[in-house]
Amino acid sequence: MHQIGVISPPAFWEAVAEAAEDPDALMRSEVAATLEQLGAPEALKLVKKAHGTEKEAQAERDFLRAYAACGRDDTGTRKKMLGYAKDKDAGRRHNALFALGNFAEDAEVVAVLTAALTALDARDSQAALLGSAAAQATQFLQPIAAFAQEGNGATEALELAQRVAAVLRAEAPLAGLGDDVVRVLGDTVRRERFFPLGQAREGSQ
Repeated sequence: MHQIGVISPPAFWEAVAEAAEDPDALMRSEVAATLEQLGAPEALKLVKKAHGTEKEAQAERDFLRAYAACGRDDTGTRKKMLGYAKDKDAGRRHNALFALGNFAEDAEVVAVLTAALTALDARDSQAALLGSAAAQATQFLQPIAAFAQEGNGATEALELAQRVAAVLRAEAPLAGLGDDVVRVLGDTVRRERFFPLGQAREGSQ
């Protein structure tokens, strides 16, 4: 299951579809992470249903991310993620802010992610930063660089902003942000397709 997400083409979503209803929540998280990495639009109906019926908090957040990845060309999905980005549940909100990177061409999404940089919750800031980096959304480079220079946020968020800016300038690899994604979003399954193990940033061990 894990390796399908890491190396397989999007069409392999069908090979894992049945396991989306596995009784083991850890397996459902693996399925969600796999579907997020494959990002197959054809899987949108599946992940939307899985997210809507999921009762376990971690798996629900994982399916939320898969929902966004598979629905990145769907207006309804974008609107859903904008709503979740205001959720009272911090974990859901952080994952939604990250997932909004899938819609980084939308003006409303740009405004929400830019505003999140200076949110009172430092992890809101970090989730928005990481989502921008994962989407390679270079249109965020200017506000992110300004945020890093102004120094009006939590130290951890400011340091991350500097590293995200380096990724968006193509001065550092995206893979180096993998440990930050796990820390900020609470992932139990690493998305190795995007953030391979063994490529953590220097000094993070």
